[in-house]
Amino acid sequence: MNRKTKKRLQERLAAMDTRARDKLYKRAGRMYRTKTGAGARARSLDDLVLYLLHIDGPGETLDSEHPDGEAPIYAGREGLVVGVAHRCCYVHAGGEVITCDVAKHLARTQRAALAVGDRVLYAEPPDPESRGLVSHVLPRETTLSRPDPRTPNRQRVLVANIDRVLIVAAARSPPLRPGLIDRLLVAIQAGGALPVLVINKADLVDDRAALEVTIRPYRALGVQTFVVSAGTGEGMGELRAALEGALCALVGHSGVGKSSLLNALGGLEIRVGEVREYDGKGRHTTSASRLYDLDGARIIDTPGVRSFGLWQITLKELGTYFPEYEGRGCRYTDCTHSHEPECEVKLAVEAGEIPRARHESYLRIAESLGGTV
Repeated sequence: MNRKTKKRLQERLAAMDTRARDKLYKRAGRMYRTKTGAGARARSLDDLVLYLLHIDGPGETLDSEHPDGEAPIYAGREGLVVGVAHRCCYVHAGGEVITCDVAKHLARTQRAALAVGDRVLYAEPPDPESRGLVSHVLPRETTLSRPDPRTPNRQRVLVANIDRVLIVAAARSPPLRPGLIDRLLVAIQAGGALPVLVINKADLVDDRAALEVTIRPYRALGVQTFVVSAGTGEGMGELRAALEGALCALVGHSGVGKSSLLNALGGLEIRVGEVREYDGKGRHTTSASRLYDLDGARIIDTPGVRSFGLWQITLKELGTYFPEYEGRGCRYTDCTHSHEPECEVKLAVEAGEIPRARHESYLRIAESLGGTV
């Protein structure tokens, strides 16, 4: 903290009323004793008091607190979260990336409260050796969420405010699994973003006709679909043009080539994993979501998934995320399209109007949601 800033803050501190100043010292003392947040780096209690006064923002007092009494609410600069770590994040603003602590009321539920792609308000660090502080997450327009694998009743937001989510699958190695694609389509629709299907490793496919049969149902649904090869460059020009100007996220199994796609799209040098020979599954090379600013597009790479749970999707809602079921006019208004007689969806499957593989995916998802199949 430079001398000019320090003098200004000392003048503000002296001008505060006794009650507000006592509250500030009490808060700083708690942090200094427990070595939490900025208290772990403060040289002295007085320095920590000035730092807290700085991040509370001009014109704010300790009367402006979060309802839990622990985290201040204040106006600040707006930035974009480009990376998240334990109790801190990386915010892009003004052409630079700033490391910021996360306010305690956000840190408690960080995996739901903060994600790459979030727009946040933050206080700038008082000097180059300090961190900023994110105090508030602005309302989200879209999300991609799933239940936390360790605590299923908690939400984990993978990315926020994305325009498109690229479902990346491999044409071969690891094998293309439509079941995961179908689950991701449901989650993306529920979160409000636009799904895009990218089939990578086209150069490894001998039977292109069979591949087209597999992906035909998604083209019929109007899902923008690209068959590409990050290795040879096939289809990459068309994919790059489709992403221009958008904030996108990559999601898919490990080993499908998400990092390779990023390298091919933006000339990056991200470490690429290999597919294990003994079971055909990929190794995780991305351990946390991260935003890359490419030429004309911004893309968030997410860790590979082996399965994907759906967050707060009910059995009744599930059918609305299968557009081919719309307007079928089943006999029962609460038809689950599984065991009911005279179900128009089942009749359409038998008639070949709805792909059987898509309906089987629906039934598997319905069963996982507790439905009768």
